[in-house]
Amino acid sequence: MVVTDEEVAAVGEVLRSGVLANGPEAAALERSFADYCGLDDAVAVSSGTSALVLAGLATGLESGAVVAVPSLTFAASANAFLSIGCRVVPIDVDETTMNIDPESLEITVERTPGVAAVVVVDLFGSTAGTDAAMEWARQRGLVVIEDAAQAHGALDGRGKRVGGRADITTFSLYATKNVAGGEGGLVTATTADVLDMVRRLRNHGGFEAYRHEMVGLNHRITEVSAVLARYQLDRLEDGNKVRRRNAAALAEWCVEAWGDAVAVPPEATNGDPTHVFHQFTVRFRRPEQRNRAMSALHELGVDARHFYPYVIGELPGVDSADAPVAESLRDRVLSLPVHPALTDDQLVILRDAVLSTSSDVRNA
Repeated sequence: MVVTDEEVAAVGEVLRSGVLANGPEAAALERSFADYCGLDDAVAVSSGTSALVLAGLATGLESGAVVAVPSLTFAASANAFLSIGCRVVPIDVDETTMNIDPESLEITVERTPGVAAVVVVDLFGSTAGTDAAMEWARQRGLVVIEDAAQAHGALDGRGKRVGGRADITTFSLYATKNVAGGEGGLVTATTADVLDMVRRLRNHGGFEAYRHEMVGLNHRITEVSAVLARYQLDRLEDGNKVRRRNAAALAEWCVEAWGDAVAVPPEATNGDPTHVFHQFTVRFRRPEQRNRAMSALHELGVDARHFYPYVIGELPGVDSADAPVAESLRDRVLSLPVHPALTDDQLVILRDAVLSTSSDVRNA
């Protein structure tokens, strides 16, 4: 997360105001984000996980409800629903998109009685392949929850901005995200009633203090997080352009270095706006090639990371299920630095590091 002097000054103003939670900065962020997404409204909350919890509650998911979640994703995509008593069943993912596989979704729903909702995750900032899964779920009357924690500014396959296509969409404002507030989250929805429910639930069950219309908890965003995220939102489009430019360069270097041992995101080579490259993630042909590349890059000081070292079915409380594609990807994926704060000098170092590992990886 890069914080400018202007943002530091804005945080100082917030602190001096004495209004530190769910105040005018939160409201300003909600308006700005709704406008950006082409929507009427948005609700700011305390984290991306809170956003998912509230999405489940606001769409009527109750204890015992069955929720289908992609097998390759961060734990929050499952934990949020487990925390409100739902049963989580894993869905396998597609080898190329690494997002939910529509065929696996169909098979799992047909074999699992009582599935009420489907969580569609835009993994690493990509919406690739999600249109078909959403359409299939919608036709069968399932609640569609889009976990867009990593996809601020991404478009879907029809050119529509993420935020207005699922029944309810959640975003994270964690410090690493394309729009960052340190912590925080945002929720958008296709109906005002659902979003009003989120607004009540985040504030102990009421729109106003001490008027509790239902059971709720404190999921309010701080003013510091809100003001930081509002400034970061202003830079989102420029930042995403830089991410795509960096991704294009990375794709070229990876292919040059590792050849057919690796597959790069196809969106990286054509500037596809369905991907905003929260992470630049490649797929190696074999686990030992990934491990060799990661080890060699670490020795050269490159912060290459393995997201995620588990599949959802391995987590506590989640149904176990075969997810052969996700299990294979778990052992073969590697993410390289792509964020817009990379300097030209750092990109040169990154390029040279990737190219220097060519023989290590190819011979693994």
